[in-house]
Amino acid sequence: MRDFVSKLNGNWTHITHLLLDLYNNYIFQHPYIKRTPRGVTIDIKYTLLFEKLKPLYNLVEMYPTKLKERKLRYMELKHSSWPLHMDRVLGQPIKQAIIFPLINCDENTITRWYELTEGDITEEKTNAYFINENKPFKTKTLYETSFRNHEPVRIRVDVLHNVETKLKNKTRLITGWYV
Repeated sequence: MRDFVSKLNGNWTHITHLLLDLYNNYIFQHPYIKRTPRGVTIDIKYTLLFEKLKPLYNLVEMYPTKLKERKLRYMELKHSSWPLHMDRVLGQPIKQAIIFPLINCDENTITRWYELTEGDITEEKTNAYFINENKPFKTKTLYETSFRNHEPVRIRVDVLHNVETKLKNKTRLITGWYV
């Protein structure tokens, strides 16, 4: 079986608190910040504008990315699920992401990885590949897990996956960094 999730070693409390502080207190109208359908993206260079947030820039060296677009992705799950998808950025498939679970990440929200046993993947003009739901499809669950607040993980995003939550009237928030 492929490794879908691996825990990051070390104490990440300071970084996760800074990520929450950035989300709660530093999201202003700025060219480095963009509101998206799933949340907010922030160019990592924005963290250098604030002395308190500069330690977040260390992610660039700790987890280098080949992407020209180096962004923290705050993903807000405000409804029951995200559809099955594989991640991509600027048309390029992405293999892994570092995920920082921040708010409402517990056993009420499950991430699952799947094998597509029948059907097709579409290439819509988004940052993901989706199953073509206009045709019949079948999947097989490969692995599932729940993330925990302030316990970052490295996950596979090049395999079909989705997120489902039982939370009502609460937002589940994670920050992703593609590597």
